[in-house]
Amino acid sequence: MPPQTPAYSAPNTTQNSNYSPGFQNPNYPPPGSIQPFQNPDLPPPASNPSNQNPSYPPPTYSQPFQNSNYQPPTTYSQPFQNPNYSPPIYSQPFQNSNYNPPAYNQPYQNQNPDLPPPASNLPNQNTNYQPPTYSQPLQNPNYPPPAYNQPYQNPSPNINNLSAAQVNQAAELTNEAYRLTKSGNSSQAIELLKQALIIDPSSCVAHLDMSVALIALKRYDEALRESSIVLQLNPNEEKGYLNYLAAAIGANHMLDALRVGQEYLARFPKGQNRTTLSNEMVAVSQEMDRRAKTRGLMAPPGAPDNYLFLVTPYGKRRWASTFMPIKVYIYPVRHLKGFLPEYESILISSFMTWQNDTHGALRFIPVNDPTQANIECRWTDSLADLKLAAEAGDTQIFGDRNNNIYHVIITILTCRPDMPGEKLTTNLMHQVCLHEIGHALGIDGHSDNAQDVMYCATDPNVEIVEISQRDLNTLFLIYQ
Repeated sequence: MPPQTPAYSAPNTTQNSNYSPGFQNPNYPPPGSIQPFQNPDLPPPASNPSNQNPSYPPPTYSQPFQNSNYQPPTTYSQPFQNPNYSPPIYSQPFQNSNYNPPAYNQPYQNQNPDLPPPASNLPNQNTNYQPPTYSQPLQNPNYPPPAYNQPYQNPSPNINNLSAAQVNQAAELTNEAYRLTKSGNSSQAIELLKQALIIDPSSCVAHLDMSVALIALKRYDEALRESSIVLQLNPNEEKGYLNYLAAAIGANHMLDALRVGQEYLARFPKGQNRTTLSNEMVAVSQEMDRRAKTRGLMAPPGAPDNYLFLVTPYGKRRWASTFMPIKVYIYPVRHLKGFLPEYESILISSFMTWQNDTHGALRFIPVNDPTQANIECRWTDSLADLKLAAEAGDTQIFGDRNNNIYHVIITILTCRPDMPGEKLTTNLMHQVCLHEIGHALGIDGHSDNAQDVMYCATDPNVEIVEISQRDLNTLFLIYQ
């Protein structure tokens, strides 16, 4: 049987005076009323509006609600402002009426009537200002440069009070040092020159010879200091400029080398060393430009000291193992200026030096037929056969698409490029041969350190000629 639904009966409101069904106040009308809840003390609302006090007139919306005592402004013709404030006139930029703006038809200049206005082609300059001249390296004459091989000594104020015995002693030491330097004993020469400079610190000749001896030992920073002292003592000493240039290049101070070269050309319009300096300056400029443009390969992390980045502009160019030993042909010499028979022996010895220093990784063998050679070695006494007049050699490399080298032509000058009638010293010839063979093996550029045989410059006065460990590290990285 389905459940029965009980009949609904109205709640008994009399059962309990404290209880009303639906939890309502007995004074509150029950639900189902025809009007919403209102306070019984208030008269019921009109039937059309809902929940409004009939005694409260609704606001009118002809204008925004506002205090009846508030009077809005009568006009909005201009922004709110103090009636006593006069706004600025905007016909021109705001400015102090007592301030006269500058005229812009010419550069700013001092309004002093005693100073003439600057010329139109030289803006913002005092026409009475004379720029400094650089007849010698810019430095404070009272500032002693740093000491290298001995403490710097300013020329003695008692220079004219040297006894005849002291003058003769200093001269003898300087002359003996010169002979030692010429014979390749620069270390001994330096010791004698130190003694001479203790006696006569202002000896320009002793400082000049000291710079030559230091360059021979590749002590370029010290040579640069001595050359600077020479130019202070005698700005007209031509050899001082030459030594300064050589030392600056050796120390890798290329901009300084260009500066002193320009000073020499300006000071000595007919100087006998103009050709030498001009060629050196061209070489320095080209080397600086080459370094700026080179984007070679970076050595792997942890690689020993090297300059791979500077000598791989086209990647790693090298000889394949199938070419070992590399065949070399040296052309015979006929009537060339400056050629000495020992030059050929120096060239052969240079090939063997590379072979020994690489522990046989690169090997060479002479051949009697140039058509069978992988490397051809030629001699010349003409600068026209070289790409760069400042160098004493040139190397042309031929490779395939895979950067494998298959042929090289080396050209070596038999006389000094700066003095065509003068022979190359054996040391300079050794430098040139080692350097050009390094190019032939794949070092396609120059080192940035003068201690390396592949540095961009050679010097006839250098006594130490050898392949550096840095040269070998770079070559081994190319063949990895």
